[in-house]
Amino acid sequence: MMDVKAEFKKLIGRILLVLCAQIIGFILVSYFTRMTISLWSFISGYTIMTFWLTYLPLSIVIIIIKYRISKKGQAEDE
Repeated sequence: MMDVKAEFKKLIGRILLVLCAQIIGFILVSYFTRMTISLWSFISGYTIMTFWLTYLPLSIVIIIIKYRISKKGQAEDE
């Protein structure tokens, strides 16, 4: 059976990794292009908000589907 806590820990790790990569990417782009945009306006931009509003729910739904499939497979094996 699938360990849901371990899956959520992996998800949190991936979320932090992606968020850090986005912030570092923003800093590099703003440095090399000499943009004068604040980090707050970057985070509150539509692109970032759209990404996170689709990534998080889809990731959670995928974990739930995996859990139900593993639970169903375990019930059939017994």
